[in-house]
Amino acid sequence: MKIDVLTLFPNSFKPLEESILGRAQKEKKIEIKISNIRDFSKDKHKKCDDTPFGGGEGMVMTPQPLWDAIKSVQKKNSHIIYFSPKGRVLTQKTVEELSKKKHLVLVCGHYEGIDQRIIDEFQCDEISIGDYILTGGELPAMVLIDSVARLLDGVLGNENSYKNESFSNSLLEFPQFTKPAEFQGLRVPEVLLNGNHKEIEKWREQESLKFTKQRRPEMLLKVFSIKKLSVTDSKDISKVITTTFKECEEEFYEDKVAARDFALKNSKKHIEEQFLRDVFWGAFYNDKLVGVLRFNEEKQKIIAFFVLKDFQGLGVGKMLFEKLLDFCNKKYMKEVFVWSSNFALKIYQKLGFKKLDEMKKTQKGMLYYPMKYKMK
Repeated sequence: MKIDVLTLFPNSFKPLEESILGRAQKEKKIEIKISNIRDFSKDKHKKCDDTPFGGGEGMVMTPQPLWDAIKSVQKKNSHIIYFSPKGRVLTQKTVEELSKKKHLVLVCGHYEGIDQRIIDEFQCDEISIGDYILTGGELPAMVLIDSVARLLDGVLGNENSYKNESFSNSLLEFPQFTKPAEFQGLRVPEVLLNGNHKEIEKWREQESLKFTKQRRPEMLLKVFSIKKLSVTDSKDISKVITTTFKECEEEFYEDKVAARDFALKNSKKHIEEQFLRDVFWGAFYNDKLVGVLRFNEEKQKIIAFFVLKDFQGLGVGKMLFEKLLDFCNKKYMKEVFVWSSNFALKIYQKLGFKKLDEMKKTQKGMLYYPMKYKMK
């Protein structure tokens, strides 16, 4: 890949000669050329800015130097980028898209920006690196170069280095630790020291999910998908329900025989039969079913609502419930009912359910409470 940078301040790009980017340029993995826009000015004083038409504060970069500077580097396959707070926000997806281009031309504005005719004529891809204002496009240009370059073949020493990083898989990265195993009385998590790679991968995945939920919960919408299930999903539905029950609810049952019967009554065959009267939705993570909501339309009642233990607390249940509410609204339902166990009581209350009264029933060693959600 070749990157041409057009700027009024070429010395700003000295950091690109250092570290990974410096080595990548020496090894011809990427070619970066910095051009001074001022060199293309036909003004005897090399002036590149003027006052804005219509009045206003500040100065605007004049079109002539920019026009000639762009024309000097433009090719048929050039993708021209102008850094502007009005542009689309730079994301990892955008970076991956740009890394496939053969030639990038980066136009660094300054002052109050550049003449709109340049943006329109060259069909510039306007990009912003965030909702804040900088003095010029030089820092955004370096951010883009760094983020794009590291995805190119041979730039990173380990080709898999970026795959588990924040945003690469739509999650924030898991925490990293190095030697020594104990520092100032602070220990590295034991799971990272036991050599069990399967457990380590599971821990890293859970930490990534946890961090994302805490700091960027909106990103989870890209990770989990909610779909209506069919009878062909019965085996996976049964596995989610019985596994979650065993991990989370079985201990609440006084009658252990009844607990065993619960699993039998949620077998694949039993689930297949329930599709004749109930609706099922599922939450998927990387094509794996991790949550199930079963609903009886006639009774307006939730029959089963389970999320695998490793995925609880991440908003998966809320996503499933919102899908149910959307379904109920389209059916003009006004209420949703459920009999909640002791274990799930607080979960349903958090979703907005209210206990109907103090009435409860004991079913095979487990207390249940009738609850109602009033549609809004």
